[in-house]
Amino acid sequence: MMTFKLTGNLGFGVAALLFVVPGDLRPGGVSPAQPANTPPVVRILAPENNSAHSGNSLVRYSISAADREDGDSQFDEIPANRIFLEIRYMHDANASTGESTGIRSEPPGLTLVKKSDCFTCHQFNTRLIGPSLSEIAARYSKDRDANKILSGRIRQGSQHIWGEAVMPAHSHLSEKEAQAVADWILEAGLDRDVNFLAGKEGAFRLSTPEGAGRGYFRLKATYTDNGIPDKPGTSLTAEDEVIIRAR
Repeated sequence: MMTFKLTGNLGFGVAALLFVVPGDLRPGGVSPAQPANTPPVVRILAPENNSAHSGNSLVRYSISAADREDGDSQFDEIPANRIFLEIRYMHDANASTGESTGIRSEPPGLTLVKKSDCFTCHQFNTRLIGPSLSEIAARYSKDRDANKILSGRIRQGSQHIWGEAVMPAHSHLSEKEAQAVADWILEAGLDRDVNFLAGKEGAFRLSTPEGAGRGYFRLKATYTDNGIPDKPGTSLTAEDEVIIRAR
């Protein structure tokens, strides 16, 4: 058996095509190319890297995402709610480079959140239809069975837990997947220096922790593609990053 790997730039990034030649399956001894997943490309269009903004002001953001298989966000081929912006406060600008970091891995729970409808009803640190993820983490974090309780409510749904709002069931998630989502919410939700927003454009308030006054914010945009059909675990996540300053 012979294996050939062809790597090249196909317009949206670098793709690797794998050809396996078993020699006895097809006339001439050549098998068809195995499917490949081209990495997506993400860009933060606004705000600009190293730009300065007044404290407590609204900062508008714009993100583009493109993927050879999934499409392009500028043509609405990629759902806007699959594009995420992570905003993290930093005391020191040297904590991050502010440069694009390309393809990366991320916590499984966060990947599942991005592919689900969580941010239709929840925001990260402010209430929407349901409680914020930060409120959920604060409520359950001290419970020894926090993951079991939360993952069960994610899969089975709930009502009258947070007022009259009804939590729909997510029975398509396996028990292991629901536990991964719960793990991420319980850990990230307690981090006071971070916020997550879904969408390719919008605005956020540049608020520093109490008493800080000034500081730096790392904006990290991500998009996780659909991967190869019927092949779990083949999704790729791309990111772009900029640093802005609160003055």
